[in-house]
Amino acid sequence: MGGDNAPAEIIQGALLALPQIRRDLILVGDETTIRKHLPPHLPPRLQIVHASQTVEMDEKPLDAYRKKKDSSMMVGVKLVKDGKAEAFVSAGSTGAASATSLLTWRQVEGIHRPAIGTQLPNSHGGFVMLDSGASPDVDPEHLVEFAIMGRAYAEKVMGRKKPTVHLINIGEEEGKGNAFAKQAYKLLSKYEWFKGNIEGKDMFNSPCDVVVCEAFVGNVVLKTAEGVAEMFARFIKQGVPTNKIFQSAY
Repeated sequence: MGGDNAPAEIIQGALLALPQIRRDLILVGDETTIRKHLPPHLPPRLQIVHASQTVEMDEKPLDAYRKKKDSSMMVGVKLVKDGKAEAFVSAGSTGAASATSLLTWRQVEGIHRPAIGTQLPNSHGGFVMLDSGASPDVDPEHLVEFAIMGRAYAEKVMGRKKPTVHLINIGEEEGKGNAFAKQAYKLLSKYEWFKGNIEGKDMFNSPCDVVVCEAFVGNVVLKTAEGVAEMFARFIKQGVPTNKIFQSAY
């Protein structure tokens, strides 16, 4: 029920995904509204679970968790907790999704702070960067946990064998960066899969599997990359001739 143009676009995405996955897919939200965007007869393996409340994008995450016990977000997270679903996907409030998941599921053993992993493209098949928004205030020790989670994602989802980890920094050399980055480097250096610092520009040009940072840095990197991509797309669109013959040829 959350996200841009919800629930119509969310439902269309679910219908596109359904033939590509082997499991049932559950749409959680106001059933009457959801059915307006579906064919009269539900496709096989598609289910609807009703939720009477919706988390708004401007709601405080903890307020959404405490006050809206029948929100689509809470109901979806509980489906996973109760073993009725294997994963939860939301296009709604990132903060509310993180808080609701964390407080309902709790952390796995050895992990103390959540992280958002974002898969980004580069010249060598892409990489996953984390944290890109969940935990802006962390200790250097938490970046080791992010690295472990990122390696699991890179191996299981991206198919990387023995994935390596880099630390975002203002230079490649050891000793670069602020006190936080230096301490994180020292802790990560204890692991053979750590390959040192990487600069922001090199993430997109050099081979890398996992890149770690605190959420403040990660979110700035993510939003900057989005802005640059949108700018170049706009420049290209403006530069394409409007000649009808050209348009018909391409």
